[in-house]
Amino acid sequence: MINFLNKVGCIHWLIQRISAILMFILIFFYFDNVYIFSFIFIVLSYHLFVGIETLLNDYIHNVNLLFFGYVFLRIFILFLLKVILILCL
Repeated sequence: MINFLNKVGCIHWLIQRISAILMFILIFFYFDNVYIFSFIFIVLSYHLFVGIETLLNDYIHNVNLLFFGYVFLRIFILFLLKVILILCL
């Protein structure tokens, strides 16, 4: 029997599913609260980060492109979180 939780890809898969379910629940029930709305965008940015990081790992084999992708992804996520923080204040 294969141990499901020992694989790194399974952890990313679990994080993707849990964050998607959490966003789905929060969007339909708590859309009018600004703090919940900002939390939704924080979860969305993490969901986006894990998903694109998985895509980079799986499909980019050139080391230079992979490095550039990681740097660009982190800069984009930091910019997204900065925009969320500015909109909440």
